[in-house]
Amino acid sequence: MIIGIVGATGSGKSAVGIALAQALSTDIISVDAYQIYQDMDIGTAKVMPHEQGGITHHFIDHVSAQTSYDVTMYQKEARAIIEKLQAAQKTVLLVGGSGYYLKALLHDFKFSKTPLTEAIPEPEVIWRTLSENAPDLLKNVHPNNHKRLINRYQRYVSKEARSPVDEPIYPYTLYGLDVALPELKKRTDIRIDRMIEAGLEEEVQRVMNAGMSPTAAEAIGYKEWKAYFAGILSKAEVIQQIKVHTHQYIKKQRTYFTRQFPVAWMDALNQSPDTLARQIIADINNKASTH
Repeated sequence: MIIGIVGATGSGKSAVGIALAQALSTDIISVDAYQIYQDMDIGTAKVMPHEQGGITHHFIDHVSAQTSYDVTMYQKEARAIIEKLQAAQKTVLLVGGSGYYLKALLHDFKFSKTPLTEAIPEPEVIWRTLSENAPDLLKNVHPNNHKRLINRYQRYVSKEARSPVDEPIYPYTLYGLDVALPELKKRTDIRIDRMIEAGLEEEVQRVMNAGMSPTAAEAIGYKEWKAYFAGILSKAEVIQQIKVHTHQYIKKQRTYFTRQFPVAWMDALNQSPDTLARQIIADINNKASTH
């Protein structure tokens, strides 16, 4: 059985995931593109060891921030963990808000095995080329999502067979934690202010000084500080940028999960993690009894 707890930043996924993992006596596979990195703790709102409730969390502090780690590597390694848990007859519990990583993990995503040797065109050129020659590759891709555009361009140039990404490779059930957008913005603004108080600026400075891979450097809460350290933006402006980018990301997450997955949404406002976990278990048991 594969269960996922999904939703936007600030919806309470981690706490519900821990409560559910404790009830099911299983591990958690984190689906977060940036909690993977060591030393990026405050800015990613990482679930620290003392907060993990005795539950094994896979893919938290998985690699150093200097290491380039992408969705292809995550797909391979996370599927191996899924197989181990299934072999041990444990429920597979996925928890996180990185929708693209979740899609690549659960669906028939195939990535090019041969990197491009030629220069990658500008995003506008890629969009025009694919629009004219392979419009199917642009399905569910926004023109401003440069990372996905480049991925689709690589598939186009390599003549890679189109993968039926809408086909899951595992049966799974996803539960989404639904919190109204104004409340999510309020929660994340408060959380960002607390991150600043907890020493986010100093953390970012340490990690940048040690070196960040291109993938790690894209994390919200980290990339905004470059202009501050260069003397271009004030600290107040950086904090505002982090809040704006977080709000934008929340909207993208909500849209992505709604459009890309069959999600059973749950009203998560004013409900404790234990209550939500019990509701999920009741739903699972109800589904099992009707089959």
